[in-house]
Amino acid sequence: MNALPDILKQLLPAGSHDLAAGWLDSPGLGLRLYQRKSHRLGAYVFSRHDGDRIMLNTRQHPYSLLITLAHEVAHMRVTRRYGRKVRPHGPEWQETFSRLIEEAVCIQDLPPDILQVMRLIARKPRSTHFSDPAISAILLPYESPGGSHALLEHLPAGSQFTLHNGKRYIKGEKNRTRYRCTLAGTNRVFLIGGAVPVRLVA
Repeated sequence: MNALPDILKQLLPAGSHDLAAGWLDSPGLGLRLYQRKSHRLGAYVFSRHDGDRIMLNTRQHPYSLLITLAHEVAHMRVTRRYGRKVRPHGPEWQETFSRLIEEAVCIQDLPPDILQVMRLIARKPRSTHFSDPAISAILLPYESPGGSHALLEHLPAGSQFTLHNGKRYIKGEKNRTRYRCTLAGTNRVFLIGGAVPVRLVA
């Protein structure tokens, strides 16, 4: 991929285009953008037939999309260097992801709170930025400018809410760092992190 697609230029923060183009300037890399109600923000896939492919869910705000892009580029670089002999979010990925986020910190005109998020991520990379309550709380206003989202941990037990996938859940008891949530109309129970942004159902 030699140039940043125009649609990605519209979706990423304005000052990040050159950086993102550099991350994606890699022989044999394919990029797929999709828009879906899903908790999955992105993915990296390697195939012997199709090569490397990064997929990005565009239903996220520009700063989250930039973080997700760095996350998946880190997966690509680790896979190319180490193959599949290392853990997906192990030390090799953490170091690579942290280095990419440190590059993003140098983007001009980032809001102070986003700079704070970037520095938190660079210091302690995680498999998802929604697993850290401090980061989620900062990103929440960008996730939902109208204030329609809240963090799951802030809802009382028994509350009904929806995730990005549009499905309705009922909040249950806390199990260590996650909550036992029942998919409405079923007996299926899911463990959902308290720092995940959700939409409260009245």
